[in-house]
Amino acid sequence: MLNVAIVDDEAKIRLGLAKLIQRAGEGFRVAGAFASGAELLERLGELEADLVITDVKMPNVDGLELIERIRQARPEVQLAVVSGFDDFAYARRALRNGVLEYLLKPVDEDELRNLLHRVKAHVEAERSRRAVSLEYYVALAAGGEADRLPQRWRNEVLEELRKYKLFAGYAAAALVLAEPALGGERLEALARDWPHPHCAVGLPWGTALVVSLGERASAGSMDKLAAALLARMPANVRVRVGLSGAFRGPDRLAGAFAEAEAALQQAWYSEGGAVCVDYGTVRESAGPAAHPFFLLDREFWPAVDALDVPRAMDALRAWTEEAGRRAVPWKTLEAGCEAVYALLRGEAAGESGGEETPDWDPRRHPDWASYAEHFLRLAGEALGKRCAQRRENRVVEKIKAYIRRNYRAEIELSRLAEEVFLSPSYLSKMFRAETGETITDYIISYRIARARELLDREDGLKTYEIGELVGYPDPAYFNKVFKKMTGMTPREYRERVR
Repeated sequence: MLNVAIVDDEAKIRLGLAKLIQRAGEGFRVAGAFASGAELLERLGELEADLVITDVKMPNVDGLELIERIRQARPEVQLAVVSGFDDFAYARRALRNGVLEYLLKPVDEDELRNLLHRVKAHVEAERSRRAVSLEYYVALAAGGEADRLPQRWRNEVLEELRKYKLFAGYAAAALVLAEPALGGERLEALARDWPHPHCAVGLPWGTALVVSLGERASAGSMDKLAAALLARMPANVRVRVGLSGAFRGPDRLAGAFAEAEAALQQAWYSEGGAVCVDYGTVRESAGPAAHPFFLLDREFWPAVDALDVPRAMDALRAWTEEAGRRAVPWKTLEAGCEAVYALLRGEAAGESGGEETPDWDPRRHPDWASYAEHFLRLAGEALGKRCAQRRENRVVEKIKAYIRRNYRAEIELSRLAEEVFLSPSYLSKMFRAETGETITDYIISYRIARARELLDREDGLKTYEIGELVGYPDPAYFNKVFKKMTGMTPREYRERVR
């Protein structure tokens, strides 16, 4: 998609160019139409434009001045001029500023279409070139996606990366989690004091670094790098750093980031404000990778079934403590927490029930303590809702059972409320919310169901006697209610079913 901005002080010209661009095809979009150069400059920083087509003669900021200022602020944006003045001086000055085309009014549609396709091809080529830049590949490698590139493309990217001084000797990869998050200038400041080339890339959850170690690498080099990274951190930042071992060549970058992630996981589980772990010191897991679900099977779910919230929360805390002690791998931890939360909500893992699903990715939290607090808080909320719902279910079932036992007698709402120790109004709201019908409707439907059974099998009973047996001593009222529920009188129903 090529995004085009139009600048002309004549509304008719702006509208005409916009229509021509729209007719050029689905690959072209008008990103904005501006009545002056000053108006565009106000939006330049946020404007999504690959090409700006501007008039030359405009008040205040004319087209040529606008071109010069766009070239300084957004050199990647392509430029074209449209003017009603066939003046070579204007064209020459515009071309000196890298303008691709000088179009005369009225604009020829074929000329404009050719310009758009030429710029689109240029922009797409630039996007492809930028896609294989160092930062892009570092981000792919840090996210574990570099090996998913097509082999031919990957080989071309690696060949290009070998030209960087960063990979001339040994290097190390680092992953950084921090709270508050690091961004902008702080990313570069992480390795600013390191005398060798380096590259810092922001990730959705943290920062990836590749730092040159020079022609010689040793354990001392890694210690110096770790010290340099931690020294750059502000005192109020909670930070975890994972360092890979030394490697040589960009083809080892993806593996180096896998090592850095293993080191970061160990640092993530460690206590302290700032922790850096080198992959060479990563210890083996304190237990099997499988999440300790047995703790939940033994303690948690029985407590949930008994609606014992304190006991259930104690079991959840023990579960999280065991996960922390074992330093459970991130993927296993994420899957386990997501599954427990979903079960508490009565959903399958990954479902949301129409609500926003919590993010269980451990990398979104600076350390284990923060993640455990996040999990226990959300799980506790879900547990409270589940138990409250279960209690409401029990109340409703108790009321239904009472009605089934006493449907022949007069049933008052106040008596039902006394049975479950609730106010009549609250009981009514709860019953309707749970069943979708009022208590009165349930009583009527149950009585009529019993009446139909008696009409089916008790030929010796009069219809008014059956009405009395199901709680309607008034025959006329019984007939009225029965017909409303079934569409027939009791007599008609008996004759029909015979």
